[in-house]
Amino acid sequence: MRAAIVIGLLSACGFSGHATDDDAVDAPTSTDAPPAKPLCTPNDAYQKLCFSFDQPVFADPLPNEGSVAVAASLGGVTHDRVDGRDVARIGADHGMAITDASQITGILSTEIVFRADRLPTPAEERFALFDNGDHISAFLYNIGGQPQLRCELEAIWYSKLAPAANQWTYLACVCDAGRKLMYIDGAVVDTVDDPDHVGEACQAGVDAQEGVTLGQDNDGDTHTGDDALVGVIDHVRWWSSKLFPATVCQHAGAGC
Repeated sequence: MRAAIVIGLLSACGFSGHATDDDAVDAPTSTDAPPAKPLCTPNDAYQKLCFSFDQPVFADPLPNEGSVAVAASLGGVTHDRVDGRDVARIGADHGMAITDASQITGILSTEIVFRADRLPTPAEERFALFDNGDHISAFLYNIGGQPQLRCELEAIWYSKLAPAANQWTYLACVCDAGRKLMYIDGAVVDTVDDPDHVGEACQAGVDAQEGVTLGQDNDGDTHTGDDALVGVIDHVRWWSSKLFPATVCQHAGAGC
């Protein structure tokens, strides 16, 4: 069982865009707001994985709307409408699975917007948001009654700042030249390392190896059905690029 310590909340807004290195360029000033970009952009080679869940009826398997030609079997996941949003409804023993994720490579940033109907109990310990074995994951934990969020890009890190039940949460995990960053609702938060990964840098571009699961644990398999999220997912995106703070703020709708 793992534990984390809250250190605080830091300011998050800075550069814009996403990149594969440390160089950032300020966006030009304009009096006209740019048109809103679509959530999923299959022609963007950096956007490897994207599920918007906007379809009123889900195909099974559900095609990835990002640039990689893969699809996820539904495993009992259904479409729902919550607070005016199109979402994927996850439940006990439910979850989506991509069996062959070998084309999903070089991941530097992940994003998910979700709402848990309830928090995991201390006995349950965690709900999976997405998982790729021991490589790429995001989880909602309950350690001794304290909710936590977890990011993984080979290395694992936690924040104690976690959502209450029935609350929309935007989570982004970013690897910035080995520096592990976690954003919650657009703001970067201080984090602590997993006890088994203390001092480890995140990997500069993680390749998915086992199957990828959404809304449930993977554990190296493709469709185990455990640690399933009791709640809904609005969308998921994985990028082979580093998201800059201003981009994260924009994606979170935080008004930075």
